[in-house]
Amino acid sequence: MIFGLKSLDTIKMKIKNIMKNTFAYALIGFIALSACASKKKTETSKNSIDEKTEVPVTKNVQNTAGACDNPWGTDENTNRQKFGYMQANYQSKNYKECHANWSVLIANAPCAHINIYKIGEVALKKLIDAEVDADLKQKYISDLSILFKNRIKYFPQDSWKQKERWAKTIYKYSPNEYEIIDNNLEAIINKDQDSTESNVMIYYLNNTFNAFNAEKVSKDKMFETYSKLSDIVETNIENNANDSAELAKWLGLEGSLNQIIDKVGTCEDLITQYKPELPNRTADADWLNKAEKALRAKRCAKDPLYISILEKLYAQDPSESICVRLANYYYSQNNSTKGNQWMQKAINQNPGSTINSDRYVKMANKALKAGSNGTARNYADKALALNSRNGYAILIKGNALYKMARAKCSGFDKKAAAWIMMDYALKAKNADGRVAGQANRTYNRYAAYKPGQEDTFMLGLKKGQSYTIKCVGINVTVR
Repeated sequence: MIFGLKSLDTIKMKIKNIMKNTFAYALIGFIALSACASKKKTETSKNSIDEKTEVPVTKNVQNTAGACDNPWGTDENTNRQKFGYMQANYQSKNYKECHANWSVLIANAPCAHINIYKIGEVALKKLIDAEVDADLKQKYISDLSILFKNRIKYFPQDSWKQKERWAKTIYKYSPNEYEIIDNNLEAIINKDQDSTESNVMIYYLNNTFNAFNAEKVSKDKMFETYSKLSDIVETNIENNANDSAELAKWLGLEGSLNQIIDKVGTCEDLITQYKPELPNRTADADWLNKAEKALRAKRCAKDPLYISILEKLYAQDPSESICVRLANYYYSQNNSTKGNQWMQKAINQNPGSTINSDRYVKMANKALKAGSNGTARNYADKALALNSRNGYAILIKGNALYKMARAKCSGFDKKAAAWIMMDYALKAKNADGRVAGQANRTYNRYAAYKPGQEDTFMLGLKKGQSYTIKCVGINVTVR
């Protein structure tokens, strides 16, 4: 993404000031949300290397990029010596000399040893935190970007984690470097899709909003960012509908997204802008795509203009993504029949893709909410056929089978239906880290409904053995 300076003449000064003031409060809310809700802890500089641990200077950790036939450079003796000096400077906390030796190594032997990057990162952060000269501080910050860029290039084993750390580090020390932050976080989101960590999305949105307030990006970029993130949030809200803790997290993030996008124009403004242009733009896929994203971001989908633009966009670009947008539109209108038709069209364009597993999960969720347990089970099975470790599909299938057993069985077997859900919760937890928290809570919730010890004793059942719920023919584990 190339960021160019764009005028925003249509944004009134009053609105701009409100946005700038609002951002500070939104950021506080976002970071608080991230701290309590993120699936993993954000790394700090101390994660890079234990400052009390001596770093060996002889053991070499080779890079795997294949980009270094001569790791120690043309002057191996000098560079090995500099590496030893850097090690000694680091241990004595002489970070300026450590940085001086690091600079030689990064220029002449960038793929010699991973500790060039681990030690260099600690030293640079120490220097940045202590430096009062603005120009020198900025030099150290620029060196941090050089460090991360080279580490990803020459030691790519954990490149995605380093992209995330690079973006968050620059956000902390130099938040006006919007493009570096955007490029790294956008790459992660494009890779992880619906599995994107919530704190990655928070940083991504805040960075775009910062750039918007600085007039470095247009409203269209804000709408594009919102659309990308809101799709992820919507999917996670749906997937976690039966898990109050996870649901609260995603609803909170949705509220924060809406709070910020509400500062960028209004639905009425967009309708007034796009409606007169539509007759002359029906064959302009770029314009239609931009207009659709903007209207969706401002939650203008109830206006007939939205579906008109979306249908004309499909005529110009009948791609998977447009089919999914049409499916989501009809789902939002509580028309699951047409929603499923469009989702199936998206699936049919690339039937073997694993991304279709999550699309079938969406269809299964809709069926489950509608009380169509058999249909939900079938869609869950289709999702699992494409990705047997899809935890959301496993939980939906368990839920569907549990409800079918509860409806059909009586007596002891009606209580034993809880074992179905408990079995599937454990299976989901072991298969997919995304659902670990939800699976634990599901297991504990249904454990309260299982047969009591007296019930199992009367039937001669022991914990851990297999039992068949006869009315539905499902084998479960006695718990």
